[in-house]
Amino acid sequence: MVRLLTTLFVLGITSVVAQTGGAGAGTAQVQPDTSINHQEVDRLYLLGKVWGLLKYHHPAITRDKYDWDKELIGFLPGYRPTGKRSSHDSLLAWVNRLGPIEACDTCMDHRPGNVALQGEVSWIGRSGFPKALRQQLIAIRQQRVRGNQHYVRFITEDDIHVAAFDHENAYGSMSYPSVAYRLLALFRYWNIIEYYYPYKYDLGQSWDTVLKQFIPQFVAARNANEYAAVVRQLIATIHDSHAVVQARIITEEQGSYVMPIWLKFIEGKAVVIDRTLDSLASLSGIRRGDIIDSIDGVSVTQLVARNRPLISASNDASYLNLLRYSLIRSRQDRSVLVVERGGTQLSLTTYNQYTRTSPNMRPGTFEYERDSVLCRINDSIGYVNLGNFQRKDSTRLRALVSSVHSLIIDNRQYPKAMSAGDLIAACIFSRAAAPFVKFSSPDPDCPGRFLYSKPTNMGAAGTEVRVPGKIAILVNEETQSSTEFQAMLFRKAQGAVLIGTPTAGADGNVALINLPGNIYTYISGLGVYYPDGRETQRVGLQPDIVVRTSIQALRDNRDELLERAVRYVGGD
Repeated sequence: MVRLLTTLFVLGITSVVAQTGGAGAGTAQVQPDTSINHQEVDRLYLLGKVWGLLKYHHPAITRDKYDWDKELIGFLPGYRPTGKRSSHDSLLAWVNRLGPIEACDTCMDHRPGNVALQGEVSWIGRSGFPKALRQQLIAIRQQRVRGNQHYVRFITEDDIHVAAFDHENAYGSMSYPSVAYRLLALFRYWNIIEYYYPYKYDLGQSWDTVLKQFIPQFVAARNANEYAAVVRQLIATIHDSHAVVQARIITEEQGSYVMPIWLKFIEGKAVVIDRTLDSLASLSGIRRGDIIDSIDGVSVTQLVARNRPLISASNDASYLNLLRYSLIRSRQDRSVLVVERGGTQLSLTTYNQYTRTSPNMRPGTFEYERDSVLCRINDSIGYVNLGNFQRKDSTRLRALVSSVHSLIIDNRQYPKAMSAGDLIAACIFSRAAAPFVKFSSPDPDCPGRFLYSKPTNMGAAGTEVRVPGKIAILVNEETQSSTEFQAMLFRKAQGAVLIGTPTAGADGNVALINLPGNIYTYISGLGVYYPDGRETQRVGLQPDIVVRTSIQALRDNRDELLERAVRYVGGD
């Protein structure tokens, strides 16, 4: 199971750049359409909820007898009161046209004891619908199709079910979808979160309120840029660092030039951690350790505030980590940076590189982190960089482990290849690890319900080659998804501790979602918890020994997390 789940946890991190605008890019703030009154918002709100309930429950739709996108687009123009006919009458006629629901003798709802999140449809009773429509919707919910359906497919192993959202058309020819297709985007995304997001309970606001809030904004979007902006704002409401957003229109807005530097937020400031193309960087005179105060006349403080509504991030540290990748992108071949160096402000011009591809998204900050795969720090300490480690390195890993007393596992970079954490686990456990995780996954028989799995050790069994001494696991806000999950496992080894700062808080698999306008995004598809039910999402893994990188240490080329790890495994 560990190979299946760690594979599912892999996310194309190179897509992170597409989530934000470039440093000089403006933010398209979409104002709600004041021409839509509260009654119209309420009508569309109920339509979105009914459309979603039918999509995941009615057999005519779950068995692909109707193109449910097309049905919504065709239904919208006539969805308004006309004479004595109310909008509720239109909904009832629409539902009836789908055909009768077959009675199901085995469909009585059971209440399992391992419920993590209970789906509910009590809104039907509060909807103001006539009795006939309410009864129809309740019957459809009760007689629903179980298991796989047209729009949702489940990958199942043991008691864990991973949802995949098949047959969701991205309508790639639409750069600026019409208002009907913009509402389709909102309804599609909202209902996926409503029925298939494990952390819907932890959004900080009612998900129903989000639907009402965004209806007028989706209607009001006047062009492709505004539409992309409001989609990003919607996605940001789930506070999930997995929820990157990809779209050509966003890439064009952020710019096709990249500054010849890498940034990282240290002590709350944007700091240059490396120069990526010396031939250009040397022309600017910029140095490692420079603190950037402004980019092209816009302060970093303003850029942090401007982009926050557009980026889905699990916590503040993860937000800054995502933001830094966009700050080095520009629509111009030159950028003016105001930097602080030695207490003095300097104005420097960077000469930017044109590129059609994303740069390496996980640059190592220090020598070991950047360049190493496996190495010895001294005669008794081995070092493994999870970011560069691959399955082909298994033999070298075993040779290293057999010749050292202690081990440092660097979890600060996302793997460049398919995860191989199970190979490391086999070298740090003398026997199967104690259970370290349990999941919540969607119940294929009941949209909206999530069930806890049994706590599991993921089959992490040891071998005769094992580290006898202490183990230090380096983590920070870049430790996300697969590396977070593996840090949970490694931490169960005898003598193992986490050293660093809290992780990104997006610990789980990812599920792809297509939206009209050729926009792509992701969500965390499984809930990930400690065996006792404690959260990992948003809060991140909390280190046993807290060590924060300082600007002065960066300037001195000192890796403070690694230094502390060496002291720990050496007996300090």
